[in-house]
Amino acid sequence: MHLSTQQHDVHKLYKLEKKPARSSSDQLCFLLRPRLTSVRLVAELINADKAAGRVRKYKIIFSPQKFYTCELVLEEEGIYGDVTWDEWSFSLLPLDNDIISMELPEFFRDYFLEADQRWINTVAQSLQLMNSLFGPFTETYGIGRCAKMVHELWRDIAEESEVDNMDRKPEISHVFLIDRDVDYITALCSQVVYEGLVDDTFRIKCGSVDFGPDVTSSDRSIKVLLNSQDKVFSEIRNEHFSNVFGLLSQKARNLQAQYDRRRGMDIKQMKNFVSQELKGLKQEHRLLSLHIGACESIMKKKTKQDFQELLKTEHALLEGFDIRESISFIEEHIDRQVTPIESLRILCLLSITENGLSPKDYRSLKTQYLQVRLDVWPSSLPWVAERSRVSFLEVQLCPPLQGFRLLSLCSAPVSCSAVMPIPACWQSYGPEHLLTFHNLKHLGLLTEQVSGETLAAMENKVSKLVMDKAAEKLSDAFSSLARKNNFRAISKKLGLIPRGNGEYDLKVPRDMAYVFSGAYVPLSCKIMEQVLRVFGLLGLIGVFGEGSFFPPRQLWLDSTLSQVLERRGWLGLEEVARLLGGHEFVTGKWLVGPTVLPA
Repeated sequence: MHLSTQQHDVHKLYKLEKKPARSSSDQLCFLLRPRLTSVRLVAELINADKAAGRVRKYKIIFSPQKFYTCELVLEEEGIYGDVTWDEWSFSLLPLDNDIISMELPEFFRDYFLEADQRWINTVAQSLQLMNSLFGPFTETYGIGRCAKMVHELWRDIAEESEVDNMDRKPEISHVFLIDRDVDYITALCSQVVYEGLVDDTFRIKCGSVDFGPDVTSSDRSIKVLLNSQDKVFSEIRNEHFSNVFGLLSQKARNLQAQYDRRRGMDIKQMKNFVSQELKGLKQEHRLLSLHIGACESIMKKKTKQDFQELLKTEHALLEGFDIRESISFIEEHIDRQVTPIESLRILCLLSITENGLSPKDYRSLKTQYLQVRLDVWPSSLPWVAERSRVSFLEVQLCPPLQGFRLLSLCSAPVSCSAVMPIPACWQSYGPEHLLTFHNLKHLGLLTEQVSGETLAAMENKVSKLVMDKAAEKLSDAFSSLARKNNFRAISKKLGLIPRGNGEYDLKVPRDMAYVFSGAYVPLSCKIMEQVLRVFGLLGLIGVFGEGSFFPPRQLWLDSTLSQVLERRGWLGLEEVARLLGGHEFVTGKWLVGPTVLPA
């Protein structure tokens, strides 16, 4: 345990779990996120103590803030008067020298799926904290309904704040606020750089990862911090996976050469080597061994999943080619029982790139994903049916299987699986994922194509049934549904699919597309590149100053004024912003005044 916690009389740290408290202390302090499941776990522990006649003092510290719903749970569980609570506004977690994260995985579901706005204030407060720590932001850009809400709340907080740092030199030139639903595609494409594959395979949490026995070559797991202090990781984190083994081999040779230097050393040199270099070399060797093990584990997993074929299908979807072949691959993916998440991910990618699935394809793929399939039962099926006296009911035709029929079991005195178990490869993922399909449809991730006429009719009908103000909101929702996935048009306007001649050299990447094997430029990054072009350079002058990097500001402005006027924030990108759903804005120190474009 850390010395600073011991100095504050903290005897021991425990992970909050669904089991009785092991501590013998008469005071318990719980540090947790304001999640209802966590609060209920605390309530169970306290009620268990009360049932056992144990008297203690309890305190809950909520981070980054406490919600009213947490108090309601404490009251429902009957422990409202037994605990005290406080808030710890720790919302920004520095993961590396240049990475700060809020680590709020629940934000997406809460806001985009459930329309819960409780985290908006947390994000706005975090922006204000960064603003106070690093000086005023030179320019702030944003797009999306959530981004606009955060920005407006942050401006209100900044105006009420007593901190006056407007005269301070800014350390951050540009801030971009981009809603996640503006760019689903980038999150859905398979990652091919080392850090991304580590996250896909082992899950990076708060900047660290747990490497299991298959990586450590021992019977225990090791938690590793992934940041620039790890010299091995810092060299390979952004490299395409095809280059990583070569880099690790070179690193191993370099380390061996450094170890071999000690053979020709005298006593004094050996002493210096042991005291100054040996410890660092051993640490680097240990990390090298772990990253080699991680690479081998990733290779095993991806080989099982036919990763190259998956990438080929993704690239075809992004470019709009061979759609029927891609659908066949997805059906095979489901049939082979590859992980449910992987199958859903590529289904969503298909839906977004094609602006929704045709009703026929949507129903077929949904059926294959959800239902137990007995349509490919072997020739022993009549024998099984006779032995178990099972009657069969034809429920529907399955078009992709060209005449095979989906069958379901009913009225079975004896379970069919008791006579002959159904192999896993003949089953889909199960009906328990039905709600998942509903949620994905609600988010616009996996949808059916809806004709413009149908949409207009629905909008018209709703507007007659409700008040004008509510109708306007619903109209926005329908418009959002209609524009949700304009990927083809956006891709063409922004040039998201590289059109270079010949092979894409992943060892010498020429643009941002290398993170997806040269097949796709991340939409969010392309938006930032386009918005910053020409006018955005003014913000960099504010950070670096005039001189070595840039000519004097007025001289630069005079010589490029015509170019500047062509791209003032979102100006010149109005059509792209419209296709992305609108709600774009830009404010900045170098602008004549704040510019908030109409949605």
